[in-house]
Amino acid sequence: MIFPEKMIQVIGIIPRRYNETVTKKLLQQGLVHFINIHYTDQALEEKIEAAEAAPSSAEAEKSQSVSLTEIRRRAEGFLRMAGETGNVQSSLPDNIEPVLDCAEAEKELDRLATRIESLRNRQSTIQTNILKFEDIKRQMDLYGDLKSTISKSSPLSFLQIHAGSIDPALIDGFKNEFAALPSLVIEIAAKESREKFILLINMKRDELAVKAIMERYHWTDSLMSSYKEDIKDAAVSELNEKITALKKEQEKAASEFGSILAEKKDALVEIYTRARLHEMSLRVKSYLNSTEYALLFSGWLPLKRQKDFERAMQSATGGEFYLEWINPGEESMVVQPATPVKLDNPPFLAPFEMLVENFAIPAYASIDPTPFVALSYLMMFGMMFSDAGHGLVLILAGLIGNRRTKAKSGINKLYQLITYCGFSAIIFGVLFGSYFGFALFKPLWFNYHGIVAGHSSGNLYITDIYGILKITIYFGVFIIAMGMLLNWINAVRKKRWLRLVFDKTGVLGGWIYGAGVYAAFYFVSTDYKTLPDRRFLILMIALPALLLFFKPIVPLIFPDREGKKHAFTFSTVIDFFMEWIVEMLEIFSGFLANTLSFMRVAGLGIAHVSLMIAFYQMAMMASSDGRLGLFSYVILLLGNILVVLLEGLSAGIQSLRLNYYEFFSKFFQETGYRYKPISYSSKD
Repeated sequence: MIFPEKMIQVIGIIPRRYNETVTKKLLQQGLVHFINIHYTDQALEEKIEAAEAAPSSAEAEKSQSVSLTEIRRRAEGFLRMAGETGNVQSSLPDNIEPVLDCAEAEKELDRLATRIESLRNRQSTIQTNILKFEDIKRQMDLYGDLKSTISKSSPLSFLQIHAGSIDPALIDGFKNEFAALPSLVIEIAAKESREKFILLINMKRDELAVKAIMERYHWTDSLMSSYKEDIKDAAVSELNEKITALKKEQEKAASEFGSILAEKKDALVEIYTRARLHEMSLRVKSYLNSTEYALLFSGWLPLKRQKDFERAMQSATGGEFYLEWINPGEESMVVQPATPVKLDNPPFLAPFEMLVENFAIPAYASIDPTPFVALSYLMMFGMMFSDAGHGLVLILAGLIGNRRTKAKSGINKLYQLITYCGFSAIIFGVLFGSYFGFALFKPLWFNYHGIVAGHSSGNLYITDIYGILKITIYFGVFIIAMGMLLNWINAVRKKRWLRLVFDKTGVLGGWIYGAGVYAAFYFVSTDYKTLPDRRFLILMIALPALLLFFKPIVPLIFPDREGKKHAFTFSTVIDFFMEWIVEMLEIFSGFLANTLSFMRVAGLGIAHVSLMIAFYQMAMMASSDGRLGLFSYVILLLGNILVVLLEGLSAGIQSLRLNYYEFFSKFFQETGYRYKPISYSSKD
């Protein structure tokens, strides 16, 4: 758990006739992080390259891979619409071959896309009509009695209302003309003279188009004052009927959309699966070097899975294979690239592993800081966001978000992190006696609110703000020292002895830092009057500083790993002094700034408490009789919500910042790259 998983490199040779079976087995296992083989023997390298497939074949496979990726993504998009993406990329099916007819699959997807596009256009048209009629209905509310306002404009409305008559035989065409406009055509009555009375409501902006239609259909204006029924009620009723009918049509279209996707789900899953298998098979084959009779491949896999891999090759080839195993750093016939890194942490540490990977991947064989980050991050967050009530809110938010997201996704890990932070806030809230800003129970450690408000803390050792600051300084010293220790362990494991001794965070740097911390606390304990005695300063600070002067001299005496010695010139002496002075300034100023930076933990904790005190005082001011009333509780509720959002975000960011810049910078001097085996579930 503290170190990445041990890896081993495999070089495999198999007869060409087992190409398909081995490819499928490699894909099914999903163990090998493939690498391109480069041979140390140039003649052998040229011989292998000469026997490989022609460039035209390679280009064809590349083009096919691009086509398969596009088909797979299109199928995945349709499946996502149907809510089925969580069920199609979990494991490699055994009963399907990695072959896909790309042309037929594209035709099937095109047909489905055409149907969906047609349905979407229909839904868009329906929604547009609904919005038109709802807009007319809103504008009609600005009118009183429509009878007295026919053919008149209200300055408060965007509607124009007309009453008139046309030939009944032309009514259908008249309505069709207005269907393209946001308008309402209501048939009122008919006379023996074959005239059809109509109430027409349209938007003012369309008045020119309306008049043109009226002229084509020989519209005749009429007075409606003698009409007995309420015209406005009739118009509203007509509008409601139209809107209701359109909404039913919209629901029918939505149901049809779901039916189409459900009907094609099995076909989409098969297309996706075949495309994914074919795509990954081509990717595996791209790493297989060819000779006339054999295929060669190489890659990395976890050491503990070595036997599993051998059994898989036995099954795929019937024993006709050759495997060579190479440990990291061993000499071989092939050029060994850097070893990929697979972090080995239990699932509950996944959120903190995400934080580490967001900064960088640890180098292979170096310490994985994930467990240390889990401890330091939660402690920092808890000290800055120490309230049991607010912690409970974070736990609920994390659990709810976790249930609503896909497992193993980045957002899922973020919700897990929020949940853990909630537990940390509860623990420190109990220690400091804070529950939604109230001291409901006696604190187990000291009363944080009491100190900030100028009251008793209930603790003999932590009595004021300076006591809180001292806690964070001690914590900062511990984190920085832990970072140095991890750096020393990494240097020993990699046999970087110069780095172990002469690095800023090496033994000499740690020596100076430890002595500096002691001297600083000694100076403070004497009311800023006295430093430790001269012998201490000489032995514990001056001596390691002097030894660091020899840091650039060592490479002149001892050759580096390539067996080269650095040249010595007159300017080298000047460079020694300049480099030493700069490094001394970096060590003293840098370590001081790093340590004091942890005071922000106390600063945000004090700000958190101060905000809660301020909101409580505002709530009391809103009360007339000294008791909390309804308005007071509203202020407290809004204040707590604001504090949870703002302070929670600030505490999370600052905890991350302190880990990255004050902790990781002490040992993260080399970074690796992630172990990415090719498998059916590989991410692009």
